[in-house]
Amino acid sequence: YEGTTLGLFVNYGVGDAYTKNNIQWTKNESGEWTPADQMLWKNPTEGPALWAYAPYNASQLLPNQDSDFGKLEFTIPADQSAGITQADFVTWGQKDYIPNNNLNSNFSQDGKVQVAFSHKLVKLTFNCTIRTQFEPGTTISKATLLGTSSKVSCDIFGSTIAESSDA
Repeated sequence: YEGTTLGLFVNYGVGDAYTKNNIQWTKNESGEWTPADQMLWKNPTEGPALWAYAPYNASQLLPNQDSDFGKLEFTIPADQSAGITQADFVTWGQKDYIPNNNLNSNFSQDGKVQVAFSHKLVKLTFNCTIRTQFEPGTTISKATLLGTSSKVSCDIFGSTIAESSDA
């Protein structure tokens, strides 16, 4: 992941004081990640569900019941001409995350969560080539790609992604 923001959820259950929803993390110039709000482990043996996604979105749905855990929505930018950073949706999650590097390969010896994102969406580029069947000087002013979606719903732990609205 080449971006500089991500969202992280630490979930011990609805209403638990240590549950943190959609905390923004920002990467500085030296590559270190910093949270916008302090996040604490409840204890060294009780494992919460952790999930992360990028790029960060402040309006991401917050879980209000157990069935919402690990579910995210992503709106695909209509204009992707500036690059793929905002159109590249990546996620990661682990249930029963124990903060102990002897028991969990996704927890480092220096006490950091090791996130290994997987791609859910990537930018699609298509090219139109005008051939000889058109008059010389013909230009294309608009192209529509059917069968696409402007928003998707992702279930990180169910490993599914589906359209949630049509473009």
